[in-house]
Amino acid sequence: MYAHRSTNTMRLLHCVLVLVVLAFVPMHAQVSSHWGTEFFVSFGSIVSDVQSDSLWVYLVPSRSTTCTISFTTCSDGHQELERVSLSDPQRGVRIGIARSLLEQPYGRSPCGVLHIQSEAPIQVLAFVSDSTDGEATAVFPSSWWGRTYVVPVNLPQGAVLDSAVQDQPIRATIIAHAASDVMITAPDAPLRVNGVSIAARAQHRLFLEAGEQCLIETSAHDSIVAHGILVQASQPVAVVVGGRINGQHLFEQQLAAEWWDTTAFVLRYPQPAGVASIDPDYALVAAIADSTVVRVGDGSVYRLDAGQVVRIPVMQTEWVSSSKPISVLALRRGREGSVASHCLALVPPPSAAVPAAAVLSPQIRSGVFRLYSEQYLTVIADSVARSILRLDGAPWSAPWEPIPGSNWQVSSRRTGDDVHELVATAGMLIPWTIGYGDGRAYATCGEFLPVHYRYLHARFRIANDTVSTRDTIAIPIELAELVLPPPLLQMDLPARVRMRLRWNATVATPLEGALQPSVQDGYHIEWIEARSSPAGFRPGDTIGDLLLIAALGELPSFRIEVDSVIWYDQSGNAIISSAEQEGGTIVFNDIWQDQWGVRLVSPNAVGLNPRVVPNPLEADAVVVFTPVSGDVLVVFELYDAMGNRVSMIVPTAGQRASGQIPFYRGTLPSGVYFLRMVYGSRSVVTMVVLQ
Repeated sequence: MYAHRSTNTMRLLHCVLVLVVLAFVPMHAQVSSHWGTEFFVSFGSIVSDVQSDSLWVYLVPSRSTTCTISFTTCSDGHQELERVSLSDPQRGVRIGIARSLLEQPYGRSPCGVLHIQSEAPIQVLAFVSDSTDGEATAVFPSSWWGRTYVVPVNLPQGAVLDSAVQDQPIRATIIAHAASDVMITAPDAPLRVNGVSIAARAQHRLFLEAGEQCLIETSAHDSIVAHGILVQASQPVAVVVGGRINGQHLFEQQLAAEWWDTTAFVLRYPQPAGVASIDPDYALVAAIADSTVVRVGDGSVYRLDAGQVVRIPVMQTEWVSSSKPISVLALRRGREGSVASHCLALVPPPSAAVPAAAVLSPQIRSGVFRLYSEQYLTVIADSVARSILRLDGAPWSAPWEPIPGSNWQVSSRRTGDDVHELVATAGMLIPWTIGYGDGRAYATCGEFLPVHYRYLHARFRIANDTVSTRDTIAIPIELAELVLPPPLLQMDLPARVRMRLRWNATVATPLEGALQPSVQDGYHIEWIEARSSPAGFRPGDTIGDLLLIAALGELPSFRIEVDSVIWYDQSGNAIISSAEQEGGTIVFNDIWQDQWGVRLVSPNAVGLNPRVVPNPLEADAVVVFTPVSGDVLVVFELYDAMGNRVSMIVPTAGQRASGQIPFYRGTLPSGVYFLRMVYGSRSVVTMVVLQ
């Protein structure tokens, strides 16, 4: 990395990375109060817009730490590595990068990526030195894959947002490459994350599946300029930011398309009725995590390394395909060179040679959007959403046309200059707007708040049964119906399911050895989990058995409810599901009370947890329970299956404090018994089997 390496002396004198320990960074150049342990800084867009001789990055430690720094050129892939010790929290380290190191042949844009990893949190600030006056100006480092970002980092000294975006929200899209926990910290101003309001300085945690994305929006420009938004993730994510400074674009990307394992994108907007065809001018194609070969409809072939981006021109029928995950963003130039198109509609590819894994994106359940000048609103919907779609509270009034080879239909209608609300309470929508400004047409979906989800409807049947208090109840839960989304979404049959069961706690309690549920508001709550055969779940499959014993209560019957269901695919990824269920009614013929009229299973008995060890038992055993203190009376009573009390034990103070008393079988015959623990006004029962 340095010039003292003799073998690369001439090269490194030309493109050296110099580390100089400087005084603490001046206040006007600080990034923010946010800290991270990993940063990626890309200098490509910076150098192309700024005439500068030198580019610099400041590293400011929170405490003594060691940083690993690597710089990779885009022209020949040359990489320099260095480890730097940061010992003084009051002093920063400056890394200088010669502009010539970033230059590429054949007129291509300058490019270079700096990767910084630290053992302790640090701050990072990138800026340039102007060749005319020598003053330093802070700039945005472009985010790529990483685990910690400050988004945006800072604005150039004295810069103001262009008037065209003063009244527009700043947007940042976080896209997960792998399943990741994400923490978003708001600055001194509120945010909206996927439409949810986040208070100033508050933190918002969410989980993103692989390929899933979330949208951050805020109109607090001044606060973002001063502090930025902190994004932290447990696995690599991409952060894509939109915004302009003094009319110049810092980022052309605003909202990236979906990522899929095998992807074929058609870079074309479907043609609404009565509107001329609208196509993007160019597209950005990026390899996500693996090297891949990208083929374009005009015959071009690009070999991309992980993280590499290529810009391609787009014709009306152009398509892009790849055997590995890629990101495709189609863009169209609008007025004054601004990017007017941020949405890519994906339709089935024109050739059978292209993998048919493309799906329409993004998926919108509902959204609020703003339209300008003469507009057309186009919606693709499945049959469910189409029947209940409403615009500004009124039913959608425009003819629908089928999309050949799919279960989707498309419809367009003209709307006015205003804010509109498009809502479908079920099904799937893909909306975008098409408008005319300065005689040019453009398309966008940037104002929509996307809700990415898969839908799955299931119906469960819980078998009816008739039992008495002598019996153990085994209640089978069966998958009665399974409805998947349209084939276009290519969802596999679910392979695993977790469901929550709920029933009245006063009439039944779980069998000893089964999962011990919690008691909430007088109801038992228990989770069960099941896996399917390799082929996936099918209607008629038994999901599991709920093992209960009939407790001593007053109700002649009770209902079991399935009130929360989570499905998982073969890879263990959760599939969001709205489940419908049928509850079964279990009838008890021989319900009775004890002589005081107190039910032996009480909703407020949670926490006592008495149990006999071992159980079943042949000889004497031990009763284990939650230790209790104080002078509250504790009594254990043993009943036979007919409800006759056969013995009673009053623990001593030492036994109450230890949570253990002996259980003497004596001459009791084999059979099923009920052990009741009374603690003040609370009581609970457990079953004991004598062999």
